[in-house]
Amino acid sequence: MGVVPVLQPLLETPVAPYMAGMLLGDTEALAARPATDLLQPEVMEAAMQKFRPEDWKQDPRAVFSHWTQFYFLLFLPPALAANLLYQQELPLALEDVAITLGNDGLPLAFVLKDEGSKLDRNVEADERFQLLRERHLAPLITTWSRQARLSERVLWSNAGRYLDWILREFQEHVPAAEVWRPLQIWLEAPYDRLGWHRRICCLRDRLAGVTICPDCPKVAHV
Repeated sequence: MGVVPVLQPLLETPVAPYMAGMLLGDTEALAARPATDLLQPEVMEAAMQKFRPEDWKQDPRAVFSHWTQFYFLLFLPPALAANLLYQQELPLALEDVAITLGNDGLPLAFVLKDEGSKLDRNVEADERFQLLRERHLAPLITTWSRQARLSERVLWSNAGRYLDWILREFQEHVPAAEVWRPLQIWLEAPYDRLGWHRRICCLRDRLAGVTICPDCPKVAHV
């Protein structure tokens, strides 16, 4: 029970904090619930009420959007590190993942049933990220968009912003450019329902004590 074995070498690097949330272990022992629970409105509402109870009453759309940023920050770095650095496709379909939520309503860890399978090093970028994109991110974003009354583009933008960040952060510590090329290709792909439309305001600046993102399109106007 602990961090997914394929990611353990990264626990000795500066990106270690971003690996600690992807675990392999017993879901009951870790008090994890199926990630598919996050498709249920009552589950998400309970999480939001714990996360920012006062803001939830005033601006639920901003709270929901901000919560998803924490989700993507915990989930995407280890998922992509396994994929790109170790050619390992973790079992990331939503129905194969469990999640633990903290007392503040935020994600604490993801629990996987096994280590998944090896990827062909030469697999095309579209196929490389298909499981992550279509069977984890897409169902969540489609459902959350309806629940929160937010455009899907806002939520894809939230995820895309962290992919941009991951690309910059990890390149600094793992500088082999060819390793990161598939992620660059994915990010440069034209927007569609499973693509990216970054630079859309996430609304977080509406929340007390939360600063505007430095790359927000609003920055030019404030």
